[in-house]
Amino acid sequence: MSTRTTPDHWDEETDFLSIGAGIGGLAGAIAASAWGLDSIVIEKGPTVGGVTAFSGGQLWVPANHFQEAEGIEDSLEDGYEYIAATGGGLHDPHLARNYLVHAPLALRWFADQAGVPFSVIPDFPDYYYPKAPASRANGRYIESAPFDANALGEWRSLTHLSPQMNSGLTMAEAVEHGGNMAFAKWDRTLFDDRREKDIRTYGPGLGAGFVKAALDRDISILVGTAAEELIAEDGRVLGVRAQRDGRDFFIRARHGVLIAAGGYDWNAEAQKFFGMIPDIRAAGPASVTGDAIRMAGMLGAQIAQVPQPVNAGFGIEGEEHEGVPLWRLGAGVIGVPHAIAVNRKGRRFAEESFYRSVGFALKKIDGATMEYENYPFWAIQDSQARERYAIGPYGAGEDLPAHLAIRADSIRELAELAGIDPDGLESEIERFNTFVRDGVDADFHRGERPWSALSFGDITIKGNSNLGAIERGPFYAVKMIPLNIGISNVGLAGDEHSRVIDWNGDPIDGLYVAGNSMALTEFGAGYTSGQANTRGMLGGYLAARHAAGDPSTALADYEGQASK
Repeated sequence: MSTRTTPDHWDEETDFLSIGAGIGGLAGAIAASAWGLDSIVIEKGPTVGGVTAFSGGQLWVPANHFQEAEGIEDSLEDGYEYIAATGGGLHDPHLARNYLVHAPLALRWFADQAGVPFSVIPDFPDYYYPKAPASRANGRYIESAPFDANALGEWRSLTHLSPQMNSGLTMAEAVEHGGNMAFAKWDRTLFDDRREKDIRTYGPGLGAGFVKAALDRDISILVGTAAEELIAEDGRVLGVRAQRDGRDFFIRARHGVLIAAGGYDWNAEAQKFFGMIPDIRAAGPASVTGDAIRMAGMLGAQIAQVPQPVNAGFGIEGEEHEGVPLWRLGAGVIGVPHAIAVNRKGRRFAEESFYRSVGFALKKIDGATMEYENYPFWAIQDSQARERYAIGPYGAGEDLPAHLAIRADSIRELAELAGIDPDGLESEIERFNTFVRDGVDADFHRGERPWSALSFGDITIKGNSNLGAIERGPFYAVKMIPLNIGISNVGLAGDEHSRVIDWNGDPIDGLYVAGNSMALTEFGAGYTSGQANTRGMLGGYLAARHAAGDPSTALADYEGQASK
């Protein structure tokens, strides 16, 4: 295994090199530094924080030390039972248990040794609580405590702010004020004060916390430095050829290279063939283009695929973020009261308040016609939804531009203007409204999932917090698109040390992987929010420990006990 000839001159030399300045790459560099290795982080884009900083900023860690301190009962085996029950039979038991054993250790380590400010999200349930075995109503979700970005110094302006999340309140505080979508009912004094002072929460807070921890250890972070090729010789990865300031830039990594460059969000060809639905757009940083698969694939790295859904999204004409079109997450457009999602026949097709239900349904193909049954699709709202809830930058009660939303005084007129079957839409809304009056969605059980109530419902209203009749004009239709933000179907295969493995199942010496660059094989078809950020943090931690010369894990003891 080899690539180009080893360069005559290395522009930089270090012990441990992270490709990507999201939570995975930063965690790896922080841990490697703590264990005595010199570390460098390179980032293709102009800013740091990665997909983490665009996200909700959650971690998901069963049997964590916060639960222990608060007397919340949980166990590693319960965590495993939950993963197994929600993985569709496709999870890797060994890697699932590896995650469960080491995630609590990594969480405590980054809190105690790196000073990352974590706090538990109280009364916030697992996705599949209470129906999934061993699910929990409380304690497994962790978020960043409010982070003062002024502590970043000159890196403050270089650390991502999310265009997707309302950084200002924590998730715990949002829940106290009606839920994630009840923005109009939040404590605006506190929210505005934190925004003015640049005190960050959600993903921007979590990302900034890891940036600060890296800066505290004097770790060199090189932005505008794009990894192009892994340099390997005699079966071992030696370093990277990058592009910096318009020229080749060679970095030697004596102990290992960690790929934490995300998935392939902005790679249209990869999205088309891996995502399995047309027209997928990206909601994360523009630097995420599939570099992990491309570079490691040249060395014979194995890739793996598990089924994952897309998100619902929408775009606003002319809106950009960091020089690329901004595609906004749309779960809150279809999941709030007085709103539904429909296909071209005017029919609902999923539990709108749970994005995974929507995202998997969008990929359904009718084998008789070879058409996607539920794509294209639209969000339908009435004036009550518009009066109460925001759509992207348009606050509650604000007019929506014509390029974003079709407006009509009747459901039939709305359907005709949108290209939806009018009879189908009229009858579907009539049926939906009977569910609202009964308080039970007999078709898709919307509002019965506690996680959805807190995330996309309005818990200040009585009864089912995700349901509201569509009955008061004017009515609105927003054409939605499939959207990806970090969580991908395909990634590199890795082992319990986060080493990349080849097609023979052997580790590629000196090459590690973390976060969204690694296939979600520990969870199979399942996912619960916070797992992506956690596996980024954990993958960096495990890679750094192995690169520093510690091949031990806590997994063997646990698997031995679990088998008894």
